[in-house]
Amino acid sequence: MVKGYYYLIASLPFLSLEKELRISKEQFLLECEKWLSEKDMDILLNSVVFEDDIDFEKDDMLSIWKAFDAFLRKQLARYRENTKEGLKSSVTDKTIKEIVEQQDPLKKEKVLAEKKLEILDDLEQGHVFDLEAVIIYYLKLVIIERIKKFDEEKGLQVFETLCEVKYE
Repeated sequence: MVKGYYYLIASLPFLSLEKELRISKEQFLLECEKWLSEKDMDILLNSVVFEDDIDFEKDDMLSIWKAFDAFLRKQLARYRENTKEGLKSSVTDKTIKEIVEQQDPLKKEKVLAEKKLEILDDLEQGHVFDLEAVIIYYLKLVIIERIKKFDEEKGLQVFETLCEVKYE
């Protein structure tokens, strides 16, 4: 029997890149500790760990997510490496192309986050109150929380400090 986390999932606030977060990653994990078994909690916590040795043969939700995430990371790393070495990098994947075409680094991060959230939305189909739904929520929360932490003013201050340049 699949264990349902009905109350936990029903009590979680809606997540969106455009709206203010009403729950933090820490608050979410504290709430999960009340409802998830120790085994499920371990699975949840390990869902955000990037691994090089992913079993691409498995077709469960978490394996599909990690394979997609690994693909994005490798393609973006390959693009950056080629650019750093002065090689003309031809990007054929539509998702990667949309990300690397952004000139503003913050916009790149936001587009990358949007792409990840789109995949998670697709993977969410058929998972309503099960562990996979909890994992997907957590992954979305981690992605959105990361984007929300970017602060343009603070970033400019750090840039100016490091470069010792003041722009008016």
